[in-house]
Amino acid sequence: MALIRCILFLVCLLVINVLQAQSINPDKSITIVVPYPAGGTLDRLARIIAPELGAQLFNSVIVENRPGGNGSIGVEHVIRSRPDGKTILLTNSPLNANQMLFDEKQEFQDKLQPVIQLTNNKFILVVNSDTNVKSIFELKQYAKTRKGGINCAGVATYSYLLCHSLDRAIGNVVVVPYKGIAPATIAVMSGEVDVFFMEAGNLQVIEGVSRVRAIAISSAKDLKLPYRALPLLSQWSPRFKLIDPYYAVFVPNGTSTEMILMLNQAFNSVLSKPSIGKRLRENDITIAGGSVQVLEDSMSREAATIERDYPELKRPGRLSR
Repeated sequence: MALIRCILFLVCLLVINVLQAQSINPDKSITIVVPYPAGGTLDRLARIIAPELGAQLFNSVIVENRPGGNGSIGVEHVIRSRPDGKTILLTNSPLNANQMLFDEKQEFQDKLQPVIQLTNNKFILVVNSDTNVKSIFELKQYAKTRKGGINCAGVATYSYLLCHSLDRAIGNVVVVPYKGIAPATIAVMSGEVDVFFMEAGNLQVIEGVSRVRAIAISSAKDLKLPYRALPLLSQWSPRFKLIDPYYAVFVPNGTSTEMILMLNQAFNSVLSKPSIGKRLRENDITIAGGSVQVLEDSMSREAATIERDYPELKRPGRLSR
């Protein structure tokens, strides 16, 4: 009986490999579209997994940065692409909030299909070290003394919402939009802005050469020391309404169910490799993975959280491009 199960398992693997080889045209590279500039954690994630993904799909995989419009330029490019599994969107801007945050309605969810939730992310609130601020309480006092308040760098949906929560918690916070993680990081390091909600992996990259100070975190789970010892934003003030951030993969609407399941399996196989896990952990990236349903559930929770905790964002024109 055990031998029969083993044979069936091997046959299934063979069938899957044949389907993969036949389903994706090897004459055309697979493109992972990152809708933000190079240099951020999302970009590093794409470049870490691309070679292994290519091996799983018997094809070459390239990473293409298409920044602009709070991620919408890259998203629209994927939406207009052929639904053949050759153009994949990797984004950290879950699409529920965009149609609340911007003047134009972006029905991205009706034009994209979810594939997999790759990671669960954490944010660290950093301040420019020239301010001498060492806690959120001191940040609140500092904001009161600044004419016009303090500036918070906003990048994409999550960062903007966190800046908005910070304003509700301490007051006198002005959101300054940036096109990507890299320019926002430079802005807080140079003192162009006062604070920035930085992804843990990005803070690690500039550690030792930065001019920023970490004062609070969104979650301590799976976070390495010394940041794990920082106070939680939600514990400091109930006004912090946090959304669990994640990186996810989408494909154009019309992509076949078989193709989506094949891509989901390929990404899961990549995430399960010890070498990939080690590199992601070194970048403070927590692996998620799982079925398509896992991502759909995360998106549903996100939509409910925004509906419940950010009703004021339904006013049009909250953020301009």
